Amino acid sequence: MSFFVTLPSHSSLKEFPDNQSNAFKVRLPEPLRLMGDNWQVGLSSLSLPDTDVNLSKLANPNEYIFGESCYVIDYGSTRWTRTHNLRMDTLTKNRWPISDGVSFMKAILKWVDKTFNEEWWVRYGFWYLENNKNTCLKWTWQGEDLFLDNNNVARFEISSSVFVPSMGINLKVCLKMGWFEKNGNSGYKLGPNLQMSFPNGKIPAKNEADYLSGTDPLYFKSDTDAAGTTWMLLSMRVNWTFTNLNHAFRSVVGEPTRTLHIYSDVGSSTMMGDKIVDLLREVKYNRTTRGQVYFEPHHIQYIPVRREVMDIIEVQVAETAGTSDDLAQFGPGHTLLTLHFKQG
Repeated sequence: MSFFVTLPSHSSLKEFPDNQSNAFKVRLPEPLRLMGDNWQVGLSSLSLPDTDVNLSKLANPNEYIFGESCYVIDYGSTRWTRTHNLRMDTLTKNRWPISDGVSFMKAILKWVDKTFNEEWWVRYGFWYLENNKNTCLKWTWQGEDLFLDNNNVARFEISSSVFVPSMGINLKVCLKMGWFEKNGNSGYKLGPNLQMSFPNGKIPAKNEADYLSGTDPLYFKSDTDAAGTTWMLLSMRVNWTFTNLNHAFRSVVGEPTRTLHIYSDVGSSTMMGDKIVDLLREVKYNRTTRGQVYFEPHHIQYIPVRREVMDIIEVQVAETAGTSDDLAQFGPGHTLLTLHFKQG
């Protein structure tokens, strides 16, 4: 004899208003009476809310993290320039599907492209080209590396030593992603995850400079704006390749895959290390940014049922020990756990 029992985390809320996706109690519609011996129970399937990526580890939610300037040109050769800066909380509020470093940068570039295009869609007949050169930045993907291709980019000086197109990245993000490193007390140098190359194999001439130190050209510089944000500004006279995006992102934000422990008082206790716990099963949790994470074991692991009669079943989803400060953290949503009971 066997049967299934499904336990949603959002049921029994009137009796247990503190139910959450990581810890909940369910009162069964009628007491479960297991007559006879040798009853066992195992986890048949589990649906968990997806985990939101904690982007605040890269920068505060209210900080600007990325900025880009470019221009379009009309039939009368008038240039129209725009600058747009992206705040971190724009990514989180709009719930962009970010799970790793590649999807993080793709979300940024999609926002930039969408913002510029929606602002300029009434500029009928305007061009993103001047003398067959790009007036906005050209980003391409080379596998999991992001390439800023400046081989054919226009340079328009809107004021003294201020050129467009241009771009900047929040210094905090640059340091954490390994694009820059500190060099002495106040300077910076290229980090291991940012590579510079020369367009068309030619080193720019001394007078072909976006930024200067005296009379010498700079390929990058830091600048703090009036709001207190420090930017790393990259010269568009050279090409840039952002590498190891996923590895660098994981080192800051955390791994997308981890092991979770499912605890329940429905089965007998077991030893884990130096403790006796109500461990039902370990599961592998893969962050997907698709709303729910589903787990169905190929082989159900059965343990003896704790008691013959039960009317309330308690469940906890934890990182390790199952204590209140160790419960797994998820995004919005509910947990759905299915148990399989069998006799013999």
